[in-house]
Amino acid sequence: MDDTDLRILGLLHENARASLKEISARVHLSQPATGERLRKLEKSGVIRGYTVLLDGEKLGRNLCCFCFVTLDSDAADRDRVFLAFADSHSDVLECHRSAGAHEYLIKVAAGSTKGLELFLLELRDRCGPARTA
Repeated sequence: MDDTDLRILGLLHENARASLKEISARVHLSQPATGERLRKLEKSGVIRGYTVLLDGEKLGRNLCCFCFVTLDSDAADRDRVFLAFADSHSDVLECHRSAGAHEYLIKVAAGSTKGLELFLLELRDRCGPARTA
């Protein structure tokens, strides 16, 4: 990977919908050469996909917060159950394993504090005893 690849990645990071024509003009390469570089970056796994950033407030998710989660259960499958819950719940935007006092850090988007309370109740109901902070 060279400086041109890094510039291409920077442009895509700013706008993943940038056209090949726009990217190639900004990195001073032909469209075929830029397209080939993009294919190589995708094939090598440097580019894993393209995404869309949504405005949570406009979607009625006015509350975004981070919650530390500690699972109190000793069940062998407790992490699998929690991760399946986090992966399938639409309010969970991110889930990270944590080192230290808590096991997980999750980023949650809810419509209100009541919505967050309901989410936390559902987490405890589906995943067993858990402490959140």
